[in-house]
Amino acid sequence: MPAAPRDQSWIHGYAVAWAAAIFGLVALGGVVTTKGAGLAVPDWPTTFGHNMFLVPLEKWITRAPVFWEHAHRLAGSLVGLLTIGLAAALWPRRPARPWLRSAGLILLALVIAQGVMGGLRVTELSVTLALLHGVTAQLLLGAAVATAVALRPPGAAPDPAPAPAARRLSLLLLAALLLQLILGAWVRHHGAATAIPDFPTAFGGLVPPTSAEALSRAAEAAGMAETPALTAVWMHFAHRLGALLVVGLGAAAVAAAGLSRPNPAAAVGLTLAAQVLLGPVVVITDRTELAATLHHVGGAAALAAAAWLAARLHLRPTTLWRAAQTPA
Repeated sequence: MPAAPRDQSWIHGYAVAWAAAIFGLVALGGVVTTKGAGLAVPDWPTTFGHNMFLVPLEKWITRAPVFWEHAHRLAGSLVGLLTIGLAAALWPRRPARPWLRSAGLILLALVIAQGVMGGLRVTELSVTLALLHGVTAQLLLGAAVATAVALRPPGAAPDPAPAPAARRLSLLLLAALLLQLILGAWVRHHGAATAIPDFPTAFGGLVPPTSAEALSRAAEAAGMAETPALTAVWMHFAHRLGALLVVGLGAAAVAAAGLSRPNPAAAVGLTLAAQVLLGPVVVITDRTELAATLHHVGGAAALAAAAWLAARLHLRPTTLWRAAQTPA
């Protein structure tokens, strides 16, 4: 017989809490990057030679950079344990969506890869690994939200059928947000957040300078102490253009899906509106820690909202477990 409805409600609640923990981990990673604390602990998988879980409090609790980096490691371990729990809960059962069993193992492998990348980022002093670590964290967050949606039990009333345009737009928005977050990660990890000192203009024009000589003159006119690299300027500008694309797709997706899926559509609209405000604040305030961290967290929240919307439009609720087969 199928499992009782409360069994499904329990695992759905667990998945929601697991996705929330991943969101918290991504936010904490943003704090670590903003504060430049990613290399505050020089060794891995140990912490100053101690087992990660047995580090004396005086070695990390009162030392700000070390505190944030070690707290990030502990939070990653918690997410790992929660992911093991989810995979273990799904594997012995017979889900009505068979891919959920494999998804549990794939997500566990992704969490392990995340931990290894984070550690190698420390031991190898690699900015590239730091960037990949940040991007795959966002992918994990989106996948976790979609998995939680797939595990939800059927409600009292079925969802209205979504318009095909809403389904397509939700996927386009998700893809655009992932690209935008990759650009954002490059900008953060290569110190390009303040490569263009003004907003909404770029060195006083619609587009930034296109040559090193012109950029040098523009930077001097803007009163910049150092001339930024041309690559940094144009990656920053690409991030601005990406924001326009994301906002346009977000508005279209919200308009198309708003009546059939009001809650996730509202979440998409609110998180994108917050990002539209926070992005310029990062530039205008010369990338204060608070503004940069909130912008990073807002990007993660926007991705989670977009994943929620896309999953709700593509995955109808269903009884989770299949009935056990009667032996022949």
